[in-house]
Amino acid sequence: MMEYETAWLELMENSSLEKDCKKATLMAEKGIPKSVRGQVWIWMSGMKGNDEYYYQLLKQKSYSEITESQIKKDVPRTIYRYNFSTNEETTKDSLTNILLAFTMYHPNIGYISGMSYVAALLLSYVREEVSSTI
Repeated sequence: MMEYETAWLELMENSSLEKDCKKATLMAEKGIPKSVRGQVWIWMSGMKGNDEYYYQLLKQKSYSEITESQIKKDVPRTIYRYNFSTNEETTKDSLTNILLAFTMYHPNIGYISGMSYVAALLLSYVREEVSSTI
C-alpha cells in the first residue's frame, strides 16, 4: 500500500488534475489510501482551502433561520454515525459551520437534507475550513 500512497503523493506534487485527469481517475477507481484521502480530495476538487474566506462567510450570516434550524436538526443525527476523535460538541459546531458556509458559498444549491453525511465524511479527512468548499 505504501507504493500506492507514494504514487498519489507524486501525482499531486508533479502534476495537475487537468493534465493527468485520466490517470487520476484510474487511480481513484482502485481506491484512495486513507492516509492521503483528504489531500487527494482537496487536490481533485481544485480547492486549496481559504481559511480567511471561510470565516468571512460565517460572519456574514446570510442564511435563513429555516436553513439554520434544519441544519441544527440534522447534525446531531449525523454525528452519532461517525466516530470522531474530537469531542462531540466541537464536532457538532464544526459540522454546523461547514454546512452553513456551504449554503452561503453555493446559494443556488443551499442546504439539502442529507448533506450533513457528506460533510461529516469530509470532516473526518480534512480540516473544517477546507471541507466547506470541496
